Amino acid sequence: MKIKAKVIEGVQIGAKFGIATANLELNSLPKIEEGVYLVTVNLEQKSYDALFHFGPRKTFGGDFSAEVHILDFNQEIYGETLNIELGKKLREVRAFKNADQLFTQIETDILVARKYFMRQKIKKQWNALSLHDQAVLSEKAVHHISAKVEFLEAKRVFVYAPQLGKEISFVAPLMEKFPDKDYLFPVVKGEAMEFFKVDDYKVLEPADFGIMAPKAEGISFNVEAGDLMLVPAVAADKNGNRLGKGGGFYDKYLATLDSSVKTLAILPRFAVVDKVPTQKHDQTLDGVVECEV
Repeated sequence: MKIKAKVIEGVQIGAKFGIATANLELNSLPKIEEGVYLVTVNLEQKSYDALFHFGPRKTFGGDFSAEVHILDFNQEIYGETLNIELGKKLREVRAFKNADQLFTQIETDILVARKYFMRQKIKKQWNALSLHDQAVLSEKAVHHISAKVEFLEAKRVFVYAPQLGKEISFVAPLMEKFPDKDYLFPVVKGEAMEFFKVDDYKVLEPADFGIMAPKAEGISFNVEAGDLMLVPAVAADKNGNRLGKGGGFYDKYLATLDSSVKTLAILPRFAVVDKVPTQKHDQTLDGVVECEV
């Protein structure tokens, strides 16, 4: 859905968080639920990531408000008309006990929004790759990993089944090239993961969340069982901060991982960013292997 609205003067709540707030005048109310939405704001042929609040200010008096909080934006736009493309609903509008609780929630909203938009941008870049480009990434990933001391010395390696067109497909050829290593694949059980040894990549089957996984049969391996973990990621930065898919499974597992187990993400260069937005529960990696098309 698209919404057109004029920017009017109002409370600049975003200034506290280093972002711009645009209070909006709507000619007619859009037929959407009250809530906080992830949106794209279009202004003067440029697009900006933003949060859209639509509904009463329940913490401060209850007056109705339509406002966008625009990330990475500092222009004066009073009187301008914004074209807003509505995206995913982030949460309900709710009342907080005090301003501090509201501000804490807004900080969280901003971080979640930054993660969401980063995932969307990386996804677009994946969609632009040809099958040839993807094959090149696969070859380079195997080449780079094969030269890593951490991998060469590892006897047991935690791996995963990359999603086609969304992640570099390096695991199957890596297993063929180094058949003497033990490869441990994840199985999601409830809100946790367990890892099982797989000798043949072809035995993996479709599982939850659109991934391939082994059957949960035999002995599962604990966090101390491996020497190296190759961790799936949407993006990462050079400080080891990782952007996952949003489920939190790997962050929970990494939090319990023995410090002797090294962790690496295998990513195309476009997914290695300057800075990944992080929250308290996010776990860091020991390194990132960059692959260029």
